[in-house]
Amino acid sequence: MSEFSVAEVRDSIKEILINECVIDSELIKPEAGLIDDLGLDSMTAVSLLTSLEEKYSICLEDDLSELPETFADLVRFVSGKLTN
Repeated sequence: MSEFSVAEVRDSIKEILINECVIDSELIKPEAGLIDDLGLDSMTAVSLLTSLEEKYSICLEDDLSELPETFADLVRFVSGKLTN
């Protein structure tokens, strides 16, 4: 069982997007597309995934053939990895 709630995962991903990926907090909504709305490119996506792997001591890239489409999808994906 995960020691992190979905809300904690959501907040930590949002924090990384704001602080490390330099994305305006007003843009980060559940339905926001990571590429279309938040402007993530491949380098930023790798940086985001690396930060999440380090924070949660998990491996994301092996199970991720492509970046989840929305912010909510990414939260669900990371939360799912933490419960497995």
